Parts: sequence; structure tokens; C-alpha cells
Amino acid sequence: MYYLDTSGLAYSHNGDNTQNGEMANVQYHLSDEQTIGGFFMNSSSTSNFVRAQMCGAIPCGYGPNNYYDRSSQVYSLSDNALLGDTILNASVYGTSFRNTRNMLDEYIGGVPDPNGNATRSSTHGFTINAQLPAKERHTLSFLATGSWSSSQSTPLVPSVANYYSGSQSSHYATLQLIDRIQSSTKLQLNE
Repeated sequence: MYYLDTSGLAYSHNGDNTQNGEMANVQYHLSDEQTIGGFFMNSSSTSNFVRAQMCGAIPCGYGPNNYYDRSSQVYSLSDNALLGDTILNASVYGTSFRNTRNMLDEYIGGVPDPNGNATRSSTHGFTINAQLPAKERHTLSFLATGSWSSSQSTPLVPSVANYYSGSQSSHYATLQLIDRIQSSTKLQLNE
């Protein structure tokens, strides 16, 4: 629809939204004792900014060619194996997200008022778990995990830098030893 809005411009308000995505999930049995697997998913979309309200006598609006762009990816790889009497599970994973709020062509009352920001974030990590065979009423297992995350927000124009600039990162790791004790056939204690 073509009409004048509070941006001070008359233009086509199409409100287009485009979405795409792919996904794959595979498992392969290398042997009776080992299975590997993988998962991947990608999604992206773009939406034109359209306001559906009235601002006085004319509709609200931003001006043409302003949009919101998003994408995300997720992956994981895993290996599950039986090595003798030891059960081993290992996996790695990751996620990433990107968002862009592009208002570089925004107008208010016919006057340019560009703004916008881009945000990126990601997380990567691993998990390793091993359960050893029971010995003299003890079943030992080990668990190790780690994760690394980061995010960054960047302004698209210098005038909005105070609102959108910045980055953050974090990481952590854990290591656990679990001893499951079977003191009798009827009682179990965990340490």
C-alpha cells in the first residue's frame, strides 16, 4: 500500500517478511559399541519495519528501506562408545546469533534520523563423561564440561554509540568425580 506517514514520505508499505532455514540430524553406528552423531540448524529472516498505528491524522511510519535482519545457527557433534567395560560420552556444541536493526533510512517529519545496531553472540562448549566399571562396590564416573560465550553490540551510526556499544564474554569449566558406593545390596550411598 502506498501512502504518506509520519516520516514525512509517501512510499509503498509492503511489510515483507522473508524466512529461510535448514536442518540436518545424522547418526552413524560405527560398530555395536560406538555411535557418532551430528546436528546442524540454520535459520534467517528479514522483516521490513511497518507500524500499524495512527499518529494523529496520518499513520505512524519510519520511511522506506528500514528492516530487521536475524540469523541463528546451532550445531552439535557427539560420540557415544563402550570401551571394554567403560562407557564414554563426548560432545561439542555451538550456537551463534546475529541481529541487525537497520534504521539508516529513518525519517521523522521529513528530516533524516538514522539509527540502528548490529548484535552478534556465540557460545561454544564441550562435555565429556566416562563411567568406569564397578569395582568392589564402587562405581566411578568422571564429568568434564566447558563453555565459552561472547556477545558484541555495534552501532550503525556514531550518534547512537552510547546506547549500543559494548561486548561481553564469559567462560567456565567443571570437573567432577562421582563415587557411587553400594554398601549393601539394599542400600546405596553417593559421595
